[in-house]
Amino acid sequence: MSMKIDDDGSVLAAVMLGITSKVARSDISRKNNMDKKADRTMYLCEECDRVWEYPINGSGYYYKVANYYSSVPSYGKGRKTCPFCKRQG
Repeated sequence: MSMKIDDDGSVLAAVMLGITSKVARSDISRKNNMDKKADRTMYLCEECDRVWEYPINGSGYYYKVANYYSSVPSYGKGRKTCPFCKRQG
């Protein structure tokens, strides 16, 4: 019994189809670099246990309002009290 594998652009499909092009490898590398960048700019609040960050605009400057995330894992993030908890404390 054979299984038909469609190339949906995912890494798993590329591996199963034997695609080892330079483009596929660069996509994986780009995603890993984005994850590392997120670990440098996002923090876990020590008081409310939420992941937060100051977003950066197109010019590279930080906005003054923090974004909070509920579905981002805290593993690998630095620990820093968020602006909301600083104001409350």
